[in-house]
Amino acid sequence: MFKIIEKPWGKEEILELNEKYMLKRLTMFKNKRCSLQYHNKKKETIYILSGELRILQGITKDSLISKTYKEGEVVTIPPEVVHRME
Repeated sequence: MFKIIEKPWGKEEILELNEKYMLKRLTMFKNKRCSLQYHNKKKETIYILSGELRILQGITKDSLISKTYKEGEVVTIPPEVVHRME
């Protein structure tokens, strides 16, 4: 399956979707951010292909900690963590 979804902050390319996982390539434009997110069950693993990505995450929206990841770095966001990417 291959599908492109245009977003105000960039785009999502769905590369694989099956009963166990979804693989997406996200392109985020400079100085843009996605909405604040929270997932009950979904674990996200993010690999930075190029550039830098700032991720804010925490137990609540009022306790977000920011960290910037660079090309080649990986971060995993477990379920029940509030997060946003910029």
